[in-house]
Amino acid sequence: MIINREETFSIAQANVRAAATYISTDVIDLTGEAPTAGEINDFGTGAHPMYLVIRIGAAYVGGTNITFNLVSSAAEALTTPTIHLTTGAIATAQLTANQILFQAPLPLGNYLRYLGLQYISTGIYSAGTHDAFLTMQPQRSLNYRSGFALPSAV
Repeated sequence: MIINREETFSIAQANVRAAATYISTDVIDLTGEAPTAGEINDFGTGAHPMYLVIRIGAAYVGGTNITFNLVSSAAEALTTPTIHLTTGAIATAQLTANQILFQAPLPLGNYLRYLGLQYISTGIYSAGTHDAFLTMQPQRSLNYRSGFALPSAV
């Protein structure tokens, strides 16, 4: 999987601790210029879809759950966001270390100027980090049961 730093929202983001709403460390400016009032972007169209990938680094400890939302906003601080994609509430037990937690193609839609992630935490976490980024080539790994052997060629 190829990761472009310019398409990264969070790298080892660890500030999701208290029950609150947080935004990603970085946001992506989809236009690079001041928008005309009401301007939208048809981000997500094209021959190759973009994928949102959320990866857990260090396991989350404590807390109840976290919801990850892909949002866009007219403001860089992602105020009054439009939600384009959500994971729904993910329980702490699922926020284990070194795993791809979520990957999905970006939905077609009308995106506002700034794109980022919103994290909604329930409960108080004492540990945990995550990465979040866009890629055109998501990793696909298959996990087989212990002792799995490929059949010998006939």
